[in-house]
Amino acid sequence: MLKATLFAIVVIFIVFIIWFFVPTFKHTYFKSKNGQVTITSINYDGQTYITYGKYERNRIPDNYIKPIYAGVNDGFEAILYFEGDTAILYARYGRFDSIGTNNKLKVKKFDRPGIDTLFVQMLNDSSGQYQLLHD
Repeated sequence: MLKATLFAIVVIFIVFIIWFFVPTFKHTYFKSKNGQVTITSINYDGQTYITYGKYERNRIPDNYIKPIYAGVNDGFEAILYFEGDTAILYARYGRFDSIGTNNKLKVKKFDRPGIDTLFVQMLNDSSGQYQLLHD
């Protein structure tokens, strides 16, 4: 009986260690208004990876846009806009790296963060055409 109890405790401890310390993938999906295009935001190990299409695998995709975090208080804010089958991230804050080649997912930076009236109009639009991504 003591061996079975000890074995159960060891198994529970191993499961806890794996659950607590192994990073998990969290997928968030953004669909175009017509539902034909999906963009996936993957959060893994403190990083964000944005990729074209519905991505469900628990690994980093081959093609993605990744915000660059330079410090503790760093982050990003962008409006996701679908133009046909192309998705455009209009970034107000943050820096981004593009890895791989996918011409259907692009980043455009606003020149004057914080005061750009087009960004504010997109942010306040209630048509469902624009979606906010931030971290």
